[in-house]
This record gives sequence, C-alpha cells and structure tokens, in this order.
Amino acid sequence: PNHAMDAACASSMAALLDACRLLQTRQVDVMLAGATDRTMDPATFSKFSAIGALSPTHSTPFDAKANGFVMGEGAGVLLLKRLSDAIHDGDEVHAVIRGIGGSSDGRGKGITAPSQRGQVQAIARAYNQAGYPASTVELVEAHGTSTKVGDATELSTLSLLWDDLPQGDHVAVGSIKSQIGHLKAAAGIAGIMKSVMALHHRTIPPSAGFETPNPTVEWNEIPFFVPTEAREWPKPEGHPRRAGISAFGFGGTNFHVALEGY
Repeated sequence: PNHAMDAACASSMAALLDACRLLQTRQVDVMLAGATDRTMDPATFSKFSAIGALSPTHSTPFDAKANGFVMGEGAGVLLLKRLSDAIHDGDEVHAVIRGIGGSSDGRGKGITAPSQRGQVQAIARAYNQAGYPASTVELVEAHGTSTKVGDATELSTLSLLWDDLPQGDHVAVGSIKSQIGHLKAAAGIAGIMKSVMALHHRTIPPSAGFETPNPTVEWNEIPFFVPTEAREWPKPEGHPRRAGISAFGFGGTNFHVALEGY
C-alpha cells in the first residue's frame, strides 16, 4: 500500500504507526515511512499568526524567552524492516522501534490547547508496548513548540511518567525545533531522525538557544534538564540506550515513539 496520512503536526508518527503495523502483521517486508512539508505560503503564516503560534524571532523551547515557533521546511524518510529480517540480511541497524503510542484528546478547550491526559495516554501506551518503564529512558525528544504554556504542560506530562526517579538532572529533554524550526507535518520525522542518530552515535544532542529556563516550570522538582552542548552517552546498566519522541497535532492527536539503541 502507498498512501498519505494527515495528523497535522503528528503526521510522521501516524505514518510510522501504520508502517509498523503492516510489518508486524507480515503483510509487507519493507516499508518507507516519512513526511515532507514545504508549506511556507502567505496563508500558512496568516493562520499561525492568527492563533498566536508564531515567534517573530526564534524557536527556543523550554526557555524563558519562548514566544512561539519559527516555521521550517524539510523532508525525511525511514526504511523500516522487522529486526530479525534486518539482521538476516546484514543491514546496518541504526535503532530499534520498541513501541508507538497514540491517543486523542477528545473534547478540548480549543484547537491549540494541549491536554495532559491525552499526552499521558499516548506516552504510556508506547512504553506498555515496549515492555519497559519510561523512567529507563534517558533522552526525550519533545514536541517542544516553544510556547510557555505548551512547554510547561509537556514537561509536567513527562514528570507524571518519569515519576520514580529522584529529583535532579537525569533525563535530557530537547527539541530539534530549536535548530531547524517547526516542520509542521514533517516535525515528527525530524525528531525521530535526530534521536536515531543520537542512539547510533551514543551522543546526547544539544538544544539551541536555551539560556534561561522557563520560569513557570519547577526545574528543581523534576528529573529533566535541557542539554546545551553535545555530551557522551554512557551505556546504562542492564539495558540498551533508550530515547522517546513525542509529536502532537492540532485538534488533539498525540503520538510517542519508544526507541532503543541496537
């Protein structure tokens, strides 16, 4: 099958979920799943401006100066196979998808209002499928749209699932939107590719422009930190390196992908 998916800014994840299901049911042996977005026309700027989502200057997720996002363009595609087939065929495996969770916010306050309940459902479903707790994940690629309320809600959501860690800097959280802007329909694939390469190169990647933490977040009470420079990623005891990637779309569609190093 060859078809397009539309889940707004979470479209990449919807495509990935469908591709993995086809592989799991053995209807296919290889899938290409990805996204592209080059929508930079005046109407798009007008619509995002009308809802107060655009920043006039920058995308700085989780920072005090976060005031919206800058739009970007991009495309990305993943070549997906069942792990056993990839090993048998001698392929280079960059990372392993262990779980994908999706949810809908249901009735909400508005098209842009985030729902913590919906986000929690999607993330929890990903780790239920993966078979390991979220607290074993040391890198989170957040949706991170660079709005004070949205960023704070997302961190609060993550804190509910990474709840058995002591306070302090344990889990790196960032967003590729700080480097390339918000790719809209292709935002998820950009975050996945960043996380895949982070696992492959055993490196915790930095977020750009992070200087003063968002003051609405109690940073000393959560286990997350925003890395500002690349750092070595030591192998945890007892399991491979693990990363989680979130993408949330307009209208309340939420996805999270659980990735593991190979």
